[in-house]
Amino acid sequence: VAEQYLGLKQGQLTGRHICEVFGPEQGRQRLAMIPQILAGQVTHFEDKLTIDGKALYFDIHCWPLHTDSGQKRRVLLFAADITKSKKTQEALHRSEELFRTIFNSSNDCIVIWDRNYQFIDANTSAVAFMRRERSQVVGHCLDEMLGWNPEYLAQWKGRIDRVFETGQPERVEDRLFYEEQEHYSESMLFPLRNHQDAVFAVGAVYRDVTDNRKAVMALAESEHRFRSLADAAFEGIVIHDHGKIVDCNQRYAEMASYSREELIGRNVMELIHPEDRNNIHGVKQPDYPHLYTARMMCGDGSIRTVEYQGRSIQWEGRQLRVASARDITQRQKMEQELAQTRQRLQELHRQMYLGSMLAFLAHELNQPLTVMELTLSESLRYCNDTDTGQAMRDIIENNLRQIHRATEIIQKFRRFFKMASFDTEQIISIEPVVQRVKMSLLDSARQARIEIVLDPSLKDLPDLIFSDLAMEQICMVLMQNAVDAADPNRSNRLVISGRLADHRVELLFA
Repeated sequence: VAEQYLGLKQGQLTGRHICEVFGPEQGRQRLAMIPQILAGQVTHFEDKLTIDGKALYFDIHCWPLHTDSGQKRRVLLFAADITKSKKTQEALHRSEELFRTIFNSSNDCIVIWDRNYQFIDANTSAVAFMRRERSQVVGHCLDEMLGWNPEYLAQWKGRIDRVFETGQPERVEDRLFYEEQEHYSESMLFPLRNHQDAVFAVGAVYRDVTDNRKAVMALAESEHRFRSLADAAFEGIVIHDHGKIVDCNQRYAEMASYSREELIGRNVMELIHPEDRNNIHGVKQPDYPHLYTARMMCGDGSIRTVEYQGRSIQWEGRQLRVASARDITQRQKMEQELAQTRQRLQELHRQMYLGSMLAFLAHELNQPLTVMELTLSESLRYCNDTDTGQAMRDIIENNLRQIHRATEIIQKFRRFFKMASFDTEQIISIEPVVQRVKMSLLDSARQARIEIVLDPSLKDLPDLIFSDLAMEQICMVLMQNAVDAADPNRSNRLVISGRLADHRVELLFA
């Protein structure tokens, strides 16, 4: 150790001056100490030497050494190598400084109590939270800090006692009302042990989580409102990730006859009828915005017709697909029933027109046949009168005209029965239809001494979506009834006019 301390072999030391061994500066310092040592003062100090770039630490003790004559002419130096312990102390000191830096840099409040609930230590955050100076916390009792709330104080004393007794950490949550608002906190109590593994203190890490807790509560409330709104929707809503159901509302679950728990995780295509799966473009194409219809295979074995519409959304960092589903099974059934009812009504409508047409044709046939009968009777009366040849020719010609007219009516009757129905509808103007009917009844009107006049108001009527033939037959029946009702003994005038009233077109034959 002496050689290590001085850096020289024993043979190199004897006879050399102290300044040669320690260097000029340290040599002079040690020379100054020799008179004090020889005067009887025991000297003790720590020395640090750097040898070959390494720092070495020594514990030095110096005593005066008596000669045979009793004079103190020599100094005994005892050097103990304490490099290892010194470096250990330095490492411990650095560790304590690092711990203290971390301890005071933490945003969480950290405190340490002894068995008497007295604060052994508290970090900067804890002192600031308690709104006191550090000297007003360390060395003081917990009662001084929480005396304002005896119940809360008793809770914390009980927690500290349990950690002392069990030696196990304990996590707690608290809710307090102060400064006119609620505060939430989380704390972790932990035991501190000595070298004998005995608990000598209890530490606690305290964190105010009021903002986080309120944010969580607000998020939960928002999610609850969203869930309530989604479940109150009349349409089903389903969110899926490439077909895998992530979430859905209660209406969609009811529509599919499954619970929400049963649907989440399933592939949405499993609910689609196999024959419709290839037509579901909305599931396969992220930007497909249109409505599409497919049959849904429900959990109760039934099959519903569902109308879908979807779009892509960003949810929790993923691109998902949200689709609204509307059950149109009942609507589709009603549409089919309505189509059947409409078809039956159209057939009934056609039959009614057939009845009216038959009555009209019977009326039309009756007139020429009656004329023919009278004409033939008149012809018989003149047959024996040879001077009436010209009159006979006129009668026969008139008879032929009436027969020709009857033939035309019969041809119309036959063409009418060849038509399938009046289902064909088109945009028609009323005035040209009435004009055609007027022209077909001119002969009957002249014989009845009736002038048929079309009022200009007919040209102002809006176009209709209706069967052209049906409109012609309606006008013909009404016009013929007016002709039949006229007094043949005087001149008559039939005026046909029209008007628009309450979104209805009205025709007047007067």
